[in-house]
Amino acid sequence: MKKSLFIILIFFSLFSINQLVLAEEQNLTDKELSIQCINNSEVILKELIENNFSYQRINDSIKQMNDFFEVQDSLEEKGRATDYSNILNLCDEIVSIKISAFDLRDEIRVLEDFKEISLEGIESNETEDLLEEIHKEMKNERYELVPKLIEETYSSIIMAQSRATTLNVFYDATTKGLKRFFKENWLYIVISLFILLILFKIFKKPVKIKILKNKLYLVEARRKSLKDMVLKNQDDYFNKGDISEEAFSVRGKKLVELLRDNDREISILKQQLYALNKKEFKLEISESEGHKKVHKHEAIKKNVNHPTKPIKKNITKKPIKKTKKKSKK
Repeated sequence: MKKSLFIILIFFSLFSINQLVLAEEQNLTDKELSIQCINNSEVILKELIENNFSYQRINDSIKQMNDFFEVQDSLEEKGRATDYSNILNLCDEIVSIKISAFDLRDEIRVLEDFKEISLEGIESNETEDLLEEIHKEMKNERYELVPKLIEETYSSIIMAQSRATTLNVFYDATTKGLKRFFKENWLYIVISLFILLILFKIFKKPVKIKILKNKLYLVEARRKSLKDMVLKNQDDYFNKGDISEEAFSVRGKKLVELLRDNDREISILKQQLYALNKKEFKLEISESEGHKKVHKHEAIKKNVNHPTKPIKKNITKKPIKKTKKKSKK
């Protein structure tokens, strides 16, 4: 019984002391509360710095509080009305910033742990971008934007995990399906590949010959066009007189070079065709001799000796009749 009375007495004593403290706090003036508020804010600033938080926002608020206090203290000395409410409001804001900073840092750590566990071996650029944005807002002390970003990051992690799970299920199903397909049809697949290989061996040579023939046809057609240009160049100079001798010579040399390159390409193509099918195609033994025969034949046919030289007219010489001298008797 005595012990119970003693406990009740202690309880009422503590209650009375608490009420006295509250009464004293309520009797503090706005100026005294402002001074206490500024001092508490400086303690909060030091605490944030020690815990590696950004502090520029709180530091600016403390400067504003000191400026407000100086103005109100000056008014009080002059006997004018004062208003310390701005200082008290800033004080409440600083306390709120401190609580948000510590709480959000703990939430971010939990979020990062959740991300490491949930997305192990999974890449999610969206999640990484959101985390980077969260750290950026924390550094810039925009704590009011961080909670929404944290919720979006959780959603991104869950979506990435869901997509990865779906892909894994699809991959497993596809892999198992392919394995089962090859297991059941491996003989048909091997036979099909063997047939394709045989067809490739059979048609490889004819297809290559066909391609070379088409290329040879185009090159020979280009050669014919070049020859026509040579003849036109000669006609413009000798018969029509439309171009100068210098233009005729330059153009003729260029056409001769093009014809030479074209004939070289024709020779190479014919060699390739001959190597593929010796029975059907005959190789020209001497490319230069062949060119001479062609030019000689064309010169006789067109009455032309060379594309850059004047035409020599064929002059038929009449046989000279020898007269016998009469001997004088």
